[in-house]
Amino acid sequence: MKISIILVYILLALVYFCPIDIPYKAALPVFALALGGISRVSLEIVLAMLFSAIGDAMGQQGMLILQIIAFAIAHVFLILQFMSMRHRPIIPFNKKDNLLLILLCAIVLFVIYSIALNVGDLIIQSGIIIYAVVIGLMVFMALPQFVLVVKIGAVLFMASDIILAWNIFKEPIPCASYCIMIPYYLAQLSIF
Repeated sequence: MKISIILVYILLALVYFCPIDIPYKAALPVFALALGGISRVSLEIVLAMLFSAIGDAMGQQGMLILQIIAFAIAHVFLILQFMSMRHRPIIPFNKKDNLLLILLCAIVLFVIYSIALNVGDLIIQSGIIIYAVVIGLMVFMALPQFVLVVKIGAVLFMASDIILAWNIFKEPIPCASYCIMIPYYLAQLSIF
């Protein structure tokens, strides 16, 4: 049952914040969603969760480029999921949606300009720019969905990643793990 998967997810997410050393503990909640989602949710969602868990594991190992690649792949699967939902009638964009789209573009440009262009390593800089565009597209694809919680999840995912990038490349953020992981875990749960 989906509720038992969600309870396991919440428990593992809480474990992340406990001061105990468990290998890959950041990845465990999302990996649980991926495993629990098999035959319960779409293949795209399962693969998005799996690649997110891989990204979490790579991040814990300090493998930033592999982390970026894994999360970009996860977002591609989310984009595919949101596109497959378009066979349902789409709410036409209105002024509010247009403002959200403009805001989204501004956020992506902000990330590129403020964070990526200040990174000295060209490979990491390119990865950040490509990732910012991919996650921006994922949020854009989530906006016309009927389910509000999916929209919120996509925005929380982007917020978490912006906080993470700022913390790594600009300046440390107080209580960074909470500021990054709480919206991230809420995002994953919302999208699942």
